[in-house]
Amino acid sequence: MQYVKLAHLAVDTATKQGASYADFRFVETRTENVNVSDSKPGLLDRNLSAGFGVRVIADGAWGFAAS
Repeated sequence: MQYVKLAHLAVDTATKQGASYADFRFVETRTENVNVSDSKPGLLDRNLSAGFGVRVIADGAWGFAAS
């Protein structure tokens, strides 16, 4: 998994740079929609989205970044 390597890299980098705490969160969302008209299925739409966030505590303050 590509995101596992990214998670390790993010947390390791944050702690090496002095963060007292770091976490990584990954979210993947899949949706599927079907339009129905007069009891007949029509357009089918599928979507996949993904993103991640990194939180750290450094010098007593929280920091957050996401994509």
